[in-house]
Amino acid sequence: MDETTMLCLGPSLPNSECHYGGKRSRIEVDGDSVNISSATACPRGRSNSALQVLIREVTGVSMRSALQSSAASTCCRHHDGPLMFIHTFRRKKFDWVPVDHPIEFMDEVSARQWTDLIQSLLYDLPERPLHLFVVINPFGGRQKADSVWQDVVKPIFERANITSDAFRTGYRDHAVELLQQMPLEQFQGYSGIVAIGGDGLFQECLRGLLALRSRGGAWQRKAAAIRIAQVPAGSTDAVACTINGCRSAVTAALHVVLGDRAKLDVLEVRTQEGQCRYACSTASYGFIGDVLGASERLRWMGPARYDISGMMTFVNLRSYAVRLWYKSPVEPHPSRSVCCSDCPLCSEPTSNAFDAVDASISGVCVPRPSVAAVAKDSTVFTAATNSDGVSEDDRHPMVGTIDGGPQRGPLSEHQSSQCHRAFHMRGASGFGEQMISGSLRHHHDGLLIRKFEKEQEIRSHDCNPMSASDSWFGNVHLKDSVCVGEGEHWHCWEGEVSSLMIVVTPTRSDKSKHGIVPHAHLSDGRLHLVIVRRCTRWQFLRFLLSLAQGGVDESFSFVDVKEVVAWRCEELTPQGSVWNVDGELMRSQYMSARCHHGLINVFGRGPEL
Repeated sequence: MDETTMLCLGPSLPNSECHYGGKRSRIEVDGDSVNISSATACPRGRSNSALQVLIREVTGVSMRSALQSSAASTCCRHHDGPLMFIHTFRRKKFDWVPVDHPIEFMDEVSARQWTDLIQSLLYDLPERPLHLFVVINPFGGRQKADSVWQDVVKPIFERANITSDAFRTGYRDHAVELLQQMPLEQFQGYSGIVAIGGDGLFQECLRGLLALRSRGGAWQRKAAAIRIAQVPAGSTDAVACTINGCRSAVTAALHVVLGDRAKLDVLEVRTQEGQCRYACSTASYGFIGDVLGASERLRWMGPARYDISGMMTFVNLRSYAVRLWYKSPVEPHPSRSVCCSDCPLCSEPTSNAFDAVDASISGVCVPRPSVAAVAKDSTVFTAATNSDGVSEDDRHPMVGTIDGGPQRGPLSEHQSSQCHRAFHMRGASGFGEQMISGSLRHHHDGLLIRKFEKEQEIRSHDCNPMSASDSWFGNVHLKDSVCVGEGEHWHCWEGEVSSLMIVVTPTRSDKSKHGIVPHAHLSDGRLHLVIVRRCTRWQFLRFLLSLAQGGVDESFSFVDVKEVVAWRCEELTPQGSVWNVDGELMRSQYMSARCHHGLINVFGRGPEL
């Protein structure tokens, strides 16, 4: 028995004699584990160890007196002594199954001393939560969140001596309001937030947490450190499947009890109108967006609505013309390893920073200029820097100059169209830092951006997907326009797509066991842009089957997967598709997105492969 254990017990050590599995045994704490060994020597030099449980894998310890344990099964008892239960788990691939080890003592004093000793060792583990804020969505999925809480999660928390305050949501964004209206003293008393529901409830908790971070001071410090967990009880539960490798409420609850901690990348999606959403899984346009849009009319069917709406959308498969700009990371990943527990890529330090100006308080953030406006786009895509060396992309500037005068907010339709064509011409042709125009100007530290009228007309005609033949879509149509500026790598792409996906994490689910992009990571600061060009129904069916079997098959000639850190999209088809951002619908002609590296902390460790 080590010195720490002796100090906990004081001068007298508890009696180590016990019975385990009906056999006379001895119990001791050795380093970081609880060991139970047979009291009789084993023949032929075999080990006499009957049980060894790591302290960090003990989820709780409890005791029954002799009177209480009299009704227990006699298969594990030698006499009518008190029982101590060590609560732990066993691994069944990704699923964790609770296991209780009953240990019988000769007297109440020894049983109580050993129970208190192991409990004190658990309290000394710094990451173990003590008090939790639990949010339950009783209306999501199959409406089983209440039973999951009462029958599964709450008993696990009680065995671990974790207290909790449970709240049930009654309407959309109720979880955001609960967090925003909470006093600081109450918020500081929580060790974590547990969302029992689907991905939508997790996103509400995320948005509420980011709103608290935007307040600064003590709010910011506490909200940046607190962890969130999703206990799956929704229709898809992609967040829980991605973090834990399975869709199990028991496994998710056990990760909370153990105090596991991991960082998670967050995708920020903004519209031209200023609406903002955050996602930890995917943002999808085209087929998947159409599926969600159609499923909203079938919500009364429960989770089956996705299969019905998916079949309807597949039969009426559409394609949409879009223009994309995406920013490649400075350095690609050295390998395409699968993210798992103790992943070296996800263990790299992150700033965990969050701009307070960007916080979504009620789902609508501080408006920014139109993505099509040169006051926004020309700054980003030319990678202009100020004298202090700060990239204008990081500043999110609100000010541009139109004909020499200041401009705030969106440009007029004519000005927006002019500057968008000017920039698209530059992206397609690979011009240098300067472009010339007599009608539109934008200054940043001496950088003058203008357009050539003749060159614009030629480039606009050549790059117009609506005027191209069908065969053009099968060709390579990546406009390699690596923009100026050290470390800035922006590309332009234009064409018709059946589906677009921005994948933040692997995004595992029942529909895709290995994830949409299996080699994506929980926290590597990268997004994966999946472009499914216009294709036949048979080709798109092959693509959908690949998602279910092993993730996106990059060998398909009509599929491109790009590793990006930021992205812009212009919808060219009138009345096009709708965006599905982690189950939330967004519609806009101009969309932008970026990745926040390791922005939030979650209860989890990644799948144990």
